[in-house]
Amino acid sequence: MPTIVLIVQANPFYPDPIAAQSLIEDGVEPLVNFDIETPELDQQADAIQEKLEQVAAQYQQVTQDDQAGQSRYIDQPVPSMYQ
Repeated sequence: MPTIVLIVQANPFYPDPIAAQSLIEDGVEPLVNFDIETPELDQQADAIQEKLEQVAAQYQQVTQDDQAGQSRYIDQPVPSMYQ
């Protein structure tokens, strides 16, 4: 039975539509001799990038607040299991 394995380097921490698109365009399309449309992968990549930027901005804000001594957790009671 003829078999082929296609491997692409992808980010291990979140979905990687760019890697999928690369695999389709550079690995699969040459084998099947026709184009496979991948606009959904572009949209997913944009959405993931936007979310990553939001998370990075939130993280930066939290670290800046902590450095300025403005931790938002100071006024909250400590759960009894941590006392």
